[in-house]
Amino acid sequence: MKYIIIVIVALLLLAVGVFLGLFAANSNRWFADQCYVRVGSEFAELDRAEFGDWRFQYRLSCYSENGAQTQLAFLAPKELRDGALLRLYVKGGEVTAWEEVGPDIVPPSVRPALR
Repeated sequence: MKYIIIVIVALLLLAVGVFLGLFAANSNRWFADQCYVRVGSEFAELDRAEFGDWRFQYRLSCYSENGAQTQLAFLAPKELRDGALLRLYVKGGEVTAWEEVGPDIVPPSVRPALR
């Protein structure tokens, strides 16, 4: 009986650890608004001493799923591919995370604005 309790407690601790790890890794994307943008060649290269590896600043117009346009700025660790489609995760008017997506991920209502 004692062995079973130890195994159950160990499994519960493992489950909590996995949950907390996933939460910490993706918390910037949870409950965030999403908008989409096509990357152009307009960016500013910032000082590496001040910004470290995240030194490329992009200021672009993005479109939410309902088609609303917003001007947002975000940093990237590298020069992004010209013409790449990005999904931006936005909380409180700031980009908390981004990822490159394919054209099939972009909502149909936003596609015409990103051509």
